[in-house]
Amino acid sequence: MHSVPAPTEGGDIAAKHAYKGFALVALLTVVSLLVIAGPARADTATFSTLIPISINGYSNPSFGATTPYPSTIAVSGMTGTITKVTVGLSGLTKTGSAMKDLDFLLVSPTGDTLLLLSDAGSGDAQIPLTLVFDDAAAGPIPLFASPVVSGTYKPTNYAANEQGITPCDSMLFNEPEPDAFTAPAPVGPYGSTLGVFNGDNPNGTWSLYALLDCLGTAPAALASWSITITTEPTAARMTSFSAASGRHGVTVRWRTGSEVDALGFNVYRGKGNGALHKLNRALVKARGGAAGASYRFVDRSARAGFRYAYRLQLVDTDGTRSWYGSASVRATRR
Repeated sequence: MHSVPAPTEGGDIAAKHAYKGFALVALLTVVSLLVIAGPARADTATFSTLIPISINGYSNPSFGATTPYPSTIAVSGMTGTITKVTVGLSGLTKTGSAMKDLDFLLVSPTGDTLLLLSDAGSGDAQIPLTLVFDDAAAGPIPLFASPVVSGTYKPTNYAANEQGITPCDSMLFNEPEPDAFTAPAPVGPYGSTLGVFNGDNPNGTWSLYALLDCLGTAPAALASWSITITTEPTAARMTSFSAASGRHGVTVRWRTGSEVDALGFNVYRGKGNGALHKLNRALVKARGGAAGASYRFVDRSARAGFRYAYRLQLVDTDGTRSWYGSASVRATRR
């Protein structure tokens, strides 16, 4: 999946000119959301697994194999859509070489991704290590932390060359840039904040991929991990959201099963790890009522050679704004 940072208003208005001569390859993300009856209230729950993760050392030609890969947590019984996610890694051990060798990738049931930890810390871990990742934390794990200590941090990802290391320039530091995970993990680009999951349906299988990406590094292990999810009710029940190829740009489609107090929709687009920008000049008015409706928006300003991330914003009659799942598209010439 893609990276979806916090949205910003304005900019990137869809152009009138239709770009021709290229095809768009789309990775579709379908989202199902539930309507909550009665007063609006937040729902918070924590889910965890006690199955340890064993992360083998990295030996050429492949990354360190991990068991299990991925480690999964099944989330069920939650209502509404996600408004906040935090992740805990407990009993993390890493000896013999720098913590920076460790990479963790989190994937939601709807396919959204977050590079939770990568290339942080120039020393060993304080054993055993407990890390909590929260967008509201004071900051990420320091780049040259030695040792890395237990605490609450923002999701942490540094480029390999920020450590003063050129990727793949020696037998010891053979880190790819950008970070890459072996199949069945999804390919990047990956999200950079836990807010990438906001607006998604929380129920389903969450996957944590772990690996060591430096030659000559020692094994690591994780005793357990957990995910804490907060949801809130929504005014519409979304049955699908996708982006697809087209001769004149990217066509974004969505379908609602019902619309309760919904005023309309905004379509946002981001490029790479950049901020999201609203594409529609005027609100796409809700017209489905209790029966729901199908909608279509064409982004005619999509250019070949770029990967785009699309998200849908619902605007309620009281001004409340909610976010739904996302779709990632790469434009390529024929």
